[in-house]
Amino acid sequence: MSADEWCFDAYALETATNGESTRVGTHDDTCPCQCVLCFASLHNQILMRGLLVFSSARAGHPLSTLAYWLLHRADLIQWAGMDSDKLVRFLQHVEGSYSTGNPYHNSRHAADVLQSLHVIMTRGGLMPGYVDQTTMLAAYLAAIVHDYEHRGRNNDFLINTHDDLAVRYNDRSPMENHHLAAAFALLKQSEHNCLGGLSKSAWSKIRALIIDLVLATE
Repeated sequence: MSADEWCFDAYALETATNGESTRVGTHDDTCPCQCVLCFASLHNQILMRGLLVFSSARAGHPLSTLAYWLLHRADLIQWAGMDSDKLVRFLQHVEGSYSTGNPYHNSRHAADVLQSLHVIMTRGGLMPGYVDQTTMLAAYLAAIVHDYEHRGRNNDFLINTHDDLAVRYNDRSPMENHHLAAAFALLKQSEHNCLGGLSKSAWSKIRALIIDLVLATE
């Protein structure tokens, strides 16, 4: 059973491990170069009993593990000229900003959405006719950040309580607009700007697609 199948259990990634784990954890406690070496080996890992068994992946990081693996396998890292160190920092920061205290909108949920979208694109008859590399990269990134910094409250609650996000975004999809704005702000930081190698036109198209996809999740 693989990540290409509908029945793959993305939630099990949180506890999947095999052998000694390496330090691929939080935002600042890991050398990006070490992470790159760990994550780059995922392409050759085995799949067993519905779990991705990653000898180098520490339990508790389903989103960053799956995200890097999918981006690497699709050759999108090389295609987009991504800086691998910055990509690792970006993925780790995003995952760390999904609250572990949020029972639903957490990194396990984001990993599940990412894997489901991957199957739709690769097994749903969308490739190669409808999904090119630009679209695939945008879709993966949208899934990764679609609930970034979620507060655990829905938009109706935010609007009815006059939350600062509702005021900022004029009661229009305040949570989704925040996910997007916060994610793009993170990408503007030099240490997290993994997409700096894209051309201006490619970046504009990817940004527009990410915005449309995340806003559609309301």
